[in-house]
Amino acid sequence: MSEKKNAPDLVTQAGALNDRLDGGSDATVAAPDPIALCRARKTRTVGGGHVWLLVVRKCPLCRRAHTHGGGSGDKPFYGHRTAHCLTASPGGGYWLQPIEEAP
Repeated sequence: MSEKKNAPDLVTQAGALNDRLDGGSDATVAAPDPIALCRARKTRTVGGGHVWLLVVRKCPLCRRAHTHGGGSGDKPFYGHRTAHCLTASPGGGYWLQPIEEAP
């Protein structure tokens, strides 16, 4: 089975069109996973460290709010997340993209 190539360009939806199956023909192009806009929030852990919570206010699949972990580094890790809200589409997911704040 083929694996997906690099993640789509998260800056624009058009970049998601580059998410194709490796070695596939035009007839086997994978549908790109949608993009979910989120806000990163730093929270403290019991041990005094911190972790990032990524809050999606409106899931592109079910339209409800979700929270995902974003790691414990200096900056949150966005990337791809598996959707746990839809049992009819196992293995489906979306790409997390930060919401750009207006100055």
